[in-house]
Amino acid sequence: MIISDLSYLEVVEESNVVGGYGGVNVTKDVDIEVDVDLNFDANVDVDIDKDIDVNLDSTVDITGNFAQVIGDVTAIGNDSFAEIDFAVTVTDGLAEASVVATGAVG
Repeated sequence: MIISDLSYLEVVEESNVVGGYGGVNVTKDVDIEVDVDLNFDANVDVDIDKDIDVNLDSTVDITGNFAQVIGDVTAIGNDSFAEIDFAVTVTDGLAEASVVATGAVG
């Protein structure tokens, strides 16, 4: 995706929980300031202040094997691209999750 209009700003947060540890508390504070001076005499100022609090209580009884992956992808700048693709397979003797994460700035 090519974003040529810099006055467009999108904030996305994704959180996946697989398994559990009894309790998870996630706090994220995001401050973003964007100042864009375009060539056709337009000045755009965007100030975003987000304070996100998430409380999650989870109890899981796991017998056998356990595997976990946690990650994110961030690309900042002109012509940015960030994507996460994943596949999950569950059968009688197999539980598998495959992840491909890509972040690029042109």
